[in-house]
Amino acid sequence: MLKKGATAGLTLFEIGTLLYRDDPDFSSPIEEIIRKTEELCHTIKTSVPRGVLQILNKPNSLLKKKGLLCNKSFEEEGKHTNIF
Repeated sequence: MLKKGATAGLTLFEIGTLLYRDDPDFSSPIEEIIRKTEELCHTIKTSVPRGVLQILNKPNSLLKKKGLLCNKSFEEEGKHTNIF
């Protein structure tokens, strides 16, 4: 997180703000981003026809080479999916 934030030009304060919970009962900004990303990947998985997902998840897929797909397979039900 520090490396990516620094590369993006964020200060340590800005990076810390993303990670910090103002209230223990509420999610931090980064936790919200992760939750929304997981929801989006689940929506894609349930909306896109299975054949298309199989093509997109092939190891040599041009989209994967360009970094435009989730790092993990959409087929992995119930697991965290990273898109960055």
